[in-house]
Amino acid sequence: MTVSAVLLLAALSAWILLELYLEYFFRSPMHANRQDGGSSSIFNTAIFASVGSWACMVAAEVRHEPHIALYLPRVGCSLLVAGLLLRSYAIMTLRRFFTVDLAIQPGHRLIRHGPYRMVRHPSYTGALLCFSGLALSFGCLTTAVMIILPVIVVYLWRIAKEEHILTVAFGPAYQEYRYRTYRLIPGVI
Repeated sequence: MTVSAVLLLAALSAWILLELYLEYFFRSPMHANRQDGGSSSIFNTAIFASVGSWACMVAAEVRHEPHIALYLPRVGCSLLVAGLLLRSYAIMTLRRFFTVDLAIQPGHRLIRHGPYRMVRHPSYTGALLCFSGLALSFGCLTTAVMIILPVIVVYLWRIAKEEHILTVAFGPAYQEYRYRTYRLIPGVI
């Protein structure tokens, strides 16, 4: 097993453990204004399907582009680690306001510091970096597109839903914040 493969497995394991921890311990409290409407189930299904696709491709060891297969795992591992760090930083910045379901909690306030200074959804940016790293780690661009495309679609859908909830909850303050920041990537989107 190569060093890249060991690093990839370590980063992937850390990411999976983080997500399981969040799923178990970061549900909104019963007294929160839950507005998820079942979107978390759809979201989690798409995420699970993407990771499952990756696992199936790894198990089948289908590689069609050997000339790039040497470099993409290293890039993939780097993206996975960067995404994991960004996602963790965003979650630690939000602290008690972070939940895996869409909810406005009592005393909820708009966070505008840390990674939220420039990006409205840095946790999602981190997760998308993780998924991009996972997709590229296999070393096949076709497989990467098959894995990452559904994830991007489901994250954009989730972001639209979340931004509607935050606009209703915070009104003009959130509108002003949206105007000043980017959704996912500074200077791009």
